[in-house]
Amino acid sequence: MADKVVELLKSKYLISPIHYEGMQRVATLEIPEKALREMLYNAIVHKDYRGSAIMMWVYNDHVELWNEGELPENMDVFTLLKKHKSRQRNPKIANVFYRAGLIEIWGRGINKIRTEFEKVEMPMPDFEETEGGLMVSFKRKHPAHQDKGSDSATTQVTTQVTTQVTTQVQALMTAIGNEEMSVKQLMEALNLKNRHNFLDNYLTPAIEGGLLTPIFPNQPRHPRQKYRRK
Repeated sequence: MADKVVELLKSKYLISPIHYEGMQRVATLEIPEKALREMLYNAIVHKDYRGSAIMMWVYNDHVELWNEGELPENMDVFTLLKKHKSRQRNPKIANVFYRAGLIEIWGRGINKIRTEFEKVEMPMPDFEETEGGLMVSFKRKHPAHQDKGSDSATTQVTTQVTTQVTTQVQALMTAIGNEEMSVKQLMEALNLKNRHNFLDNYLTPAIEGGLLTPIFPNQPRHPRQKYRRK
């Protein structure tokens, strides 16, 4: 997921200048790596899975990360940048990331990002609500070289960050089509054997994302329950 995206950025798009600490050769990514991972984790956890994929654009002098999903009611960008309560759009996904030690549940992700940028004396990323989602824009410490007469957009590199969760939900939606299908039928269609894996990683995100609805609402996880598209 996020780790693969970070490795892709490190190998192809961002710069890791080399310096020496004593006799040891050290290559440090131009953008604080912990902050970059935190931004990606937040995008995955807070994404509205009914919308577009997470998008990332790498420019000569900055990087932009856009995530589908408006901020919760009574919260704006200014509130986000201050101490605030955590409101998970996808609580089960957030809980998995929390138990894995990847995020904190208490709304301190933005402060962690700010701290990492301050450590390397770089400007705090800009946050903006736009086009039904949240855009994060942050500077590169070592802008890429460009030809004379070109501007930063000329050498734009556009990558689409598709998380594993997104891929799984898309597979589930393809399997169900326009039919009504039970848990057993869906697992067979996806060639899955582990019921808990299916329920937690495929079915629950689709239901929480408003993509599927159970035929019998009071028993959403019953073995004979059937689901259809909303």
